[in-house]
Amino acid sequence: MYLMTQEYFCSHETGRFRYPGFIFFPVVAFIVLLSSSPAVGQTNPEQAKLKHSPDKATLYAAILPGLGQAYNRKYWKIPIVYAGFGVGGYSISFNRDKYRLFKEAYRYVSAGDTSPTDNPYVTRYNAYQLQVGRDYYRRSLEISYIGTGMWYLLTIVDAIVDAHLFDYDIDENLSLSLAPDVITLPAASGQVSAISLTLCIKPGRL
Repeated sequence: MYLMTQEYFCSHETGRFRYPGFIFFPVVAFIVLLSSSPAVGQTNPEQAKLKHSPDKATLYAAILPGLGQAYNRKYWKIPIVYAGFGVGGYSISFNRDKYRLFKEAYRYVSAGDTSPTDNPYVTRYNAYQLQVGRDYYRRSLEISYIGTGMWYLLTIVDAIVDAHLFDYDIDENLSLSLAPDVITLPAASGQVSAISLTLCIKPGRL
């Protein structure tokens, strides 16, 4: 995700942060989710398996970022989801403001306008620098939009994967472990380091 933290031409100016309105939506989403979902501990595994749907997780994640993660009960992922959107929102806001200032200043200088203006870049840069700055922040703005869109798709994919693995169960009688080991080689008359892969199957279920 593309994030500009300082201006391309002048490092003393920073972008304005704007709080996106959608950061307040999770509260409403949680209320809807909790009111429509069975209480934890009151649903047996068979009922949970029948009711949990990857399609629902996909739909929820597409409608409201983080809602799919809540449906999958991966609540710890929700702050990460919105942190990513916060970075994307800040990057878009910053680059959009800079692009607008450079574009207006370039038009002003190129037209030879002498009317009063509050754009600080008119007197700070020449026409060539303004053109370069305009193109630079336009490209940065486009990358910010693309990065935020990719993050949105990634949150949906994450919800889909978690939904498919929601009912995945590993029997306690079956275990697979990977650990460092030391083996003896008679032909080499010594020991060498190795990695052991152990499959353990307890009797009673076979």
